[in-house]
Amino acid sequence: MLSKTEEWEELYERLLEILSEYGENLSFDEEFDYFVIDDEYGDRHHKIEVVNPDFWSDNIQQRIRGILATSFPAWGVFVVFDGRAGGRDGFIIYADHVEFCPPASAANSN
Repeated sequence: MLSKTEEWEELYERLLEILSEYGENLSFDEEFDYFVIDDEYGDRHHKIEVVNPDFWSDNIQQRIRGILATSFPAWGVFVVFDGRAGGRDGFIIYADHVEFCPPASAANSN
């Protein structure tokens, strides 16, 4: 059985594999489509920041749900869109559902 850190590392590598089929990860010498955050904060989540507004697709989302369902059912993947990607609202992908985050304006209204 893998430790949580080993699971984090394995899921990180799997996310890079899947996403690289559709676009480019962060690169300082060329344009890129997304950035898989490579910091582990101790919880069971990964985070993808989407930069290219044309990058994200339902197919990518389904592929990620598939690996979560088969290999990482206790994990989630945050997907956020920066201003270059149209500033869309983000969401969290889980093995069995997708949880949409409230718009930033709603979160700041309290």
